[in-house]
Amino acid sequence: MTILLFSIILRSIWNFLLLQSNIKWLFDQEINEEIDKYPFINICIPALREQSVILDTIEYFSKFNYPKNRYKLFIITTKKEDFEKLESKTAKILNLKTSLNLKTIEEFKSKNLGILPQCALEKLYNLNNNVDIENFYNTYPTTKQLAESVMNEYNHFEIIEYPKNNTTATEQINYGLEYIYQKAEKNSWVAIYNADSRPNLNTLTKVIEKSISFEKKNSRKANIIQQSSLFTLNCNNLPASLEGFIAFAGGIYQTKFTLVHELFLFRTQSWSGTYSNKTFFQKLWNSQTSYCVGHGMFIRFDYFKNRGFYPSETLNEDLPFGFYTSVLGEPIIPLKILENSETPTTVRDLINQKTVWFNPYMEYLKCREKYIKENPNKDSLILNIITLKALFIGFIWFVQSFILLFPLILSIATKDLILFSGWYLAFSLYWFLPTLYILQYIKKLELNAGQIVTRLTFTKCFGVLFFGQLNALFDSVGPILCVIKFAKSKMFGNPIIKLKTER
Repeated sequence: MTILLFSIILRSIWNFLLLQSNIKWLFDQEINEEIDKYPFINICIPALREQSVILDTIEYFSKFNYPKNRYKLFIITTKKEDFEKLESKTAKILNLKTSLNLKTIEEFKSKNLGILPQCALEKLYNLNNNVDIENFYNTYPTTKQLAESVMNEYNHFEIIEYPKNNTTATEQINYGLEYIYQKAEKNSWVAIYNADSRPNLNTLTKVIEKSISFEKKNSRKANIIQQSSLFTLNCNNLPASLEGFIAFAGGIYQTKFTLVHELFLFRTQSWSGTYSNKTFFQKLWNSQTSYCVGHGMFIRFDYFKNRGFYPSETLNEDLPFGFYTSVLGEPIIPLKILENSETPTTVRDLINQKTVWFNPYMEYLKCREKYIKENPNKDSLILNIITLKALFIGFIWFVQSFILLFPLILSIATKDLILFSGWYLAFSLYWFLPTLYILQYIKKLELNAGQIVTRLTFTKCFGVLFFGQLNALFDSVGPILCVIKFAKSKMFGNPIIKLKTER
């Protein structure tokens, strides 16, 4: 048990040092490069049931500090949204009617999120019996209809609709990318964002400056540039309740992962990707794994097309794409300017999100097999090293909650105060220290992302610190559910459904 507690303390100290290093790296901004010619940037946002945010998204993405005629926004919608609205319509309307008597709006939203977006549910609950629910449901606009309603107001965006009902997110976005590529300028870039993404308005300029500085320094083109994200965009709107505090802490916890692990992976992988690996030890040390996040990724369009866009053989597209990219030795270059995204607002959606995010760790071996099949004569050492490193990251996530909870449970069961004190010291280093550090810098971090949105109060800070411990202690629930889901699929042939984080 002493070894276990010691390992938690060592890992917590190492993570805190990485947190300090990465935040310092973010704030040490680079010298601005002179841009002679502004490449065209195609910004793609796949959208499914994004009525809550789509109008704000279109307006926000019209404000980039980049020549207006050198970028364009593409909203990639899907017929699946129309299909799902009609599917089981009677049952959905009945569910809305019967749950209007719930005591709080939070209960009502939690029960019906996915039937309608949050903003519609709030309106419906407040209207209560003074509205025809069936008519409200039937006439509530789809994402595409809302986007179409402002097309005359904004001329910087276009809507592309994927024509199939049974689409996956990967098929949807690849369809849009293929459509855009046919008309795209030569040497243009493509950027991928989520509908809730709110990047710093200087991002496009900084991406081009980064590509110029990278090429000058390394005498090779930058093909992939990755922007990391905070997850505090909607934290101010969360209620001062148990679920609200857990959701807020979930955003801080995910922000911690970004600032500790994600930036570390990007920085080490982009460094190792710029050097050739010849000897065994060079390959062992320099073969770093990373991933391309599905929001904030900038990639040269020709390079992306030559890669076949996103891989479609896996449930998630972004981590597998980063896996193949790392095996190929292509640097994934981190950007020193952030975006901000929303955190799920319910415990259920927090768990669903982590369940979805764990999917790639169940499919890395499939990625490995595909790579070997397509590249039978290539040296497999780098592939095997990166596969093991990727799987190890997933393994740590899977066992993390067990490691954190076991000493606590044992100390309570044996009434061992010394063991409990040792556990609390270790857990404080794991949760309280980095969380307080992030909260201390939250305004500066949000300013780096473009706008300060979080107003901290004593109640919020206390709620995040105290109730947020549950996020750390039960972070492995999503991975466990993911493993169960894959096991059931293997045993009973059940199709695996990739859940969407509802807004």
